[in-house]
Amino acid sequence: VQSSIIMTLPQTGEEQAAQGWASLKMAFDRHELLHYFLLMSEGRFSLGMRGAIFVTARANKRQCARSERNFARCFPHGPTAISSITI
Repeated sequence: VQSSIIMTLPQTGEEQAAQGWASLKMAFDRHELLHYFLLMSEGRFSLGMRGAIFVTARANKRQCARSERNFARCFPHGPTAISSITI
């Protein structure tokens, strides 16, 4: 099982506050740790989630798209994901 990670560009203090971030501590949802979130020290948002089960280019592409949709759902008024990878 892989893990998918999305990163954003660095966010300003105002952009971070708009998302409700007040700490560099990691956060996660309780649905079997499906998503985990981190505000990195340089101001980038990082979203991780359970990734694809199979290691193929097609599965990775689908999983990256799924991760980006989930990120947009979790942060509807917030930063745009700029990079997503599956590891």
